[in-house]
Amino acid sequence: MAAAALVVSCGGGGGGGSDAPAATATIIDTASVTQGIAAVSALIPICSSPSAAQPAPVQSHQASNKTVWLVKKFALSQSPQGRMLALSSTKPADTLGSCGGRMTYPDYSHANGVTTATFAFDNYCTVDTSTGERLVLNGNIALVDTGTPSASGPIRSKLEASSPAGVTLAIQDATGQPLEAVLISFSNFLYTVGVPGSAPTSASPDRFTLGELKATTQATAQTPSKTYRATGFSAETFITASGGQQFSASARGYRSNGEYYDVATSVPLVLDATGTLTAGAVTFTGANGSTAVATLLPGSVLQATMTVNGTPLAGMPACN
Repeated sequence: MAAAALVVSCGGGGGGGSDAPAATATIIDTASVTQGIAAVSALIPICSSPSAAQPAPVQSHQASNKTVWLVKKFALSQSPQGRMLALSSTKPADTLGSCGGRMTYPDYSHANGVTTATFAFDNYCTVDTSTGERLVLNGNIALVDTGTPSASGPIRSKLEASSPAGVTLAIQDATGQPLEAVLISFSNFLYTVGVPGSAPTSASPDRFTLGELKATTQATAQTPSKTYRATGFSAETFITASGGQQFSASARGYRSNGEYYDVATSVPLVLDATGTLTAGAVTFTGANGSTAVATLLPGSVLQATMTVNGTPLAGMPACN
């Protein structure tokens, strides 16, 4: 969903970031979506089905590994027990990066199952073993982790967090030379557990809300810094009867010129028990009823077809 949202955002008109977006809906058209795909495909594989009409030549999408790299590192850290148990009275030990730096809790207090803390990245560096590139994170996240005391530790019921100053994600080459960077900041994140101590169900899903999310790109000699925003994010997810996962969400996104569009999962994203995507579609709605729809294709490789105002978008890059 984030990949598709970036496509629509990056296809907008010029201008830097805006903290007071214009109260004007954007026009979603073929030209803007095509422009967005070109901008985003360097980071995330926005690809067509190999059988789609008039596909462009296969692209390597080497840079998309950066996104997969981040997602895998996050997913592997989220054990079922880790999701269920809140932070305890014992402050977690620092985590050292494979190429330097650390993740740490510089501020930490706990009482009656509730932990108030600051989670910090201090030049935390990891290496993408497939490319040798480095990911370096810096910044702080303030959080309140609420749980109910139990014999095995506090059982999480909700997690609140914010990072108004943001976390910088910097990509470096194997020698440490900077390649690109983005500052991610957010406010009023709330994760509410559907079934404390157990897996979420369709009747009681896990719910997420977010007041505002900003992504500010680093300026280069060729391009100025730009800020993309999303507000009013709301999502829910649960474990399916077959052991997979279903996810749905909605939000309002803003292009860098301040124009907005609405985005929602018109078909919930569904993963089977092996983590393979089986269904999903994301619909964007702009001014005068203009729409774009990204339909994800079942399979282990992230691929999608896209229509703009009902017309299939040809020439999308194919995934190898």
